[in-house]
Amino acid sequence: MSVGLRPGLRIRAGWGLALMLILALGVSPQTAQRPQLVLAVYVASYDWRSWSEGLCDVPPVPYTSADAVTLGHHVRQAKEAGIDGFVVKWWGPNPTNNPTEGALVSLMEVSQTAAFRITVLLDLTRPEFESVEAVEAALVALGTRHMPRDAYLRLGGRPVVFLRRASRISLPAWEALRNRLDPHHVQIWMADTVSQDALRVFDGAFLFEPTASEVLTETLQRAGAMVRQWGIDIGSWRYWVAPVMPGCGLCGNVQCPRDALAERLDGQVYRSQWAAAVASDPDWVLLRSFNEWTCCTQIEPGLTYGTLYLDITRQMVDQYMEMSTQPFTPTPGQSPPETPSPRASLPIDGAATPILSPTASPEAAPTPEGAGYSVLPTPTRFLLPTPTPTFDRALPLQTEATLEEPIYRATPPLRRALSTPTPLPSYLPVEGARASRCLWLPLILVALVLWLGRDAGWG
Repeated sequence: MSVGLRPGLRIRAGWGLALMLILALGVSPQTAQRPQLVLAVYVASYDWRSWSEGLCDVPPVPYTSADAVTLGHHVRQAKEAGIDGFVVKWWGPNPTNNPTEGALVSLMEVSQTAAFRITVLLDLTRPEFESVEAVEAALVALGTRHMPRDAYLRLGGRPVVFLRRASRISLPAWEALRNRLDPHHVQIWMADTVSQDALRVFDGAFLFEPTASEVLTETLQRAGAMVRQWGIDIGSWRYWVAPVMPGCGLCGNVQCPRDALAERLDGQVYRSQWAAAVASDPDWVLLRSFNEWTCCTQIEPGLTYGTLYLDITRQMVDQYMEMSTQPFTPTPGQSPPETPSPRASLPIDGAATPILSPTASPEAAPTPEGAGYSVLPTPTRFLLPTPTPTFDRALPLQTEATLEEPIYRATPPLRRALSTPTPLPSYLPVEGARASRCLWLPLILVALVLWLGRDAGWG
């Protein structure tokens, strides 16, 4: 005669073991579903003349962006380095004198079989986007022509688009444009601004211009904390995308800070940029760039550095993914920062995010039509870590977003300090993103309970 637990006790024991398994893993379902994306800016406008313009470096073999074989090679190189997708600098849908339109199509074709994702960056400094009407036409064409493709980057079914120098269009004009094209936020619009008022229209923020090394850590941590706080104030999740640059040079009318960022220092600057970005608790990391040779921001192999920066990227991505799964262990006496309760229910997977009324928080002074909008930060209670050592030589901050709040320093890093009792939305899955170990956890738990309760008459 076999001896065992009664069915009722067996079932209770099964649930107890399941709970112990969850605690042992130390990863909550919300954290496990958070996509830790690494994206890279991609230039798709090269022709044979591009390599005779006095660049700081060149690839071993010159290429054109119309070469599908080269595009496929770039996708494979990026994927092997741990990059999830390209953010293509797109000049709009008009194919006349526009190599980026055909290259975008080719990139998505080669990316589909490689489980790689493509999205676009609309650069409002380009002459193609000088008016609101031109931007609207480009977004309409993007939504109908490219976003439905399988390789296009989507988060929970919502296609993503990046907007550089969004401040060239007034915020009221952006709000009217959003209400015409995407009033329920079916798409994710990312703007390179850190502004609470802007985040009522856009779904997230990123920084694109180079930042002096001396203030980079503080700048990114402050920006990330403000985006988190403003999302709570608005009552809807807002994404923070942290920038990483291996170096830079003169790019158009934007001067690279004359500090270590301009010298690269054999990868030391790149590693420091990664450390600063990860410390800001980003949803995604944006590498600038994979192949922006004209601005000396590329990580693509060249004659000077070889594969050094692709190798460092692989190492940094692995560390980033590993850090994102580490549990938060507070130091003695440390408590999570206080945060206000959301003013509205936060969205769930697949739900549309309505544009909320600007009266939900103190209003800023109205912006004249056609003028850029300014950054209007508000104080936060987030605890920020002590900045890591950086290089001495630096110029003032070179971004449009000037952040004025005082910095409250504490350890451990901000990623753990953000673990507050405030309810946040479940992170939306990214199509083609890395599989998480916790995706199998529900099935394992169900199987465990069914096995332990098989004598209870469940069949």
